[in-house]
Amino acid sequence: MEWWEHQRVCRSPDDLHLDQEAYQDKGEAMRIFGFSKKWDKLQQPEFTTFRFPRKDRDWEVGEMVQVIYKPRRKGGGEKLGVAEIIGKSLKPLWAISEKEAQEDGFEEWIDMFNWLRKSYPIARLQQYPMNKLTLRWMERVWVSHSL
Repeated sequence: MEWWEHQRVCRSPDDLHLDQEAYQDKGEAMRIFGFSKKWDKLQQPEFTTFRFPRKDRDWEVGEMVQVIYKPRRKGGGEKLGVAEIIGKSLKPLWAISEKEAQEDGFEEWIDMFNWLRKSYPIARLQQYPMNKLTLRWMERVWVSHSL
């Protein structure tokens, strides 16, 4: 089955079907998957991002998540849609290729490193692997190419 057979595009955030019953995973509420920047990759039907494993409960393949732009902003951020995590692998930062960094939205690997360095201590970047997560949009707010 192709990605577009699963995806529903909405006209506005209010039209987004984010009720918990529609996408409930194992009886638990759908978690928020936040972005602090509207990356071009979010325009693609499937996209990859890198995150450190969560200490409380790490991301799981098959999990449905609410994708939110700036979720900590007053009002809860901007709802972009619902995506399913379809791939997950652990990778040390130094093993992320130039191509993977570019697919993640950076011009070069060093740009990715510098972006991460703003939020994490260098020791963490050097010592701990990151999750390489692939997500597929299931439902999203209609967005123009100027996302």
